[in-house]
Amino acid sequence: MSAEPIDEQIATEIVEETLSSIANEAEKQAEELEQELEKELEQELIKAEAEYNDSESDEELDDDLYEIDNETFFDRINAIKYIIAPETRECISKKIDSLKSTTNTLFNKSGNFLWGLSTTALLFGVPLALTILAEQQLIELEKQFTLQGEQNNDLLTALPDEQNQPDAK
Repeated sequence: MSAEPIDEQIATEIVEETLSSIANEAEKQAEELEQELEKELEQELIKAEAEYNDSESDEELDDDLYEIDNETFFDRINAIKYIIAPETRECISKKIDSLKSTTNTLFNKSGNFLWGLSTTALLFGVPLALTILAEQQLIELEKQFTLQGEQNNDLLTALPDEQNQPDAK
C-alpha cells in the first residue's frame, strides 16, 4: 500500500511540471506577440501622425473632442480599422491565429499526455494495489494461524498439569 501513494505523488509531480512548462511557453509566446503588436501599432500611429493635416481649425477640434466623449466602445473599435493599414491588420490577424493554433496544439498534446498517464496509472497501479492488499491479508492470516497454534500448544501443555493436581489431593 505504501507503493501506491508514491506512484501518485510522482505522477502528480510530472503532471504539474508538464502543465507549468506548457503554461510558461504559452505566456512567453503571448508576451512576444504582444510586444510585436505594440511595435507595429506605434509605427502605424507615427505614420498616421505624419500624414495628419493640421488644416483643421480650433472649432473643429472642439467638435471632435465632444464627439469623442459620446462615442461608444464599438465605435472606437470600428475606428481602429481605419487607423491601422490593411497589411498590418492582416499581419496581426495571422499572428493571433498562429498563437491560437499553438495554444490549441499545446492543450491537445497535454491532454493526450495526461490521458496516457492516467490510463497507465490505472493499468499498473490498481493491480499492484490489489496484489499488495492480498499479500497483507495473507500475512495477517499466517499470523492468526501461528497465534492459534501457540494457544493450542499452551492448552495441550496445561492439560497434563491439571490432571496431575486432582490426583495429588
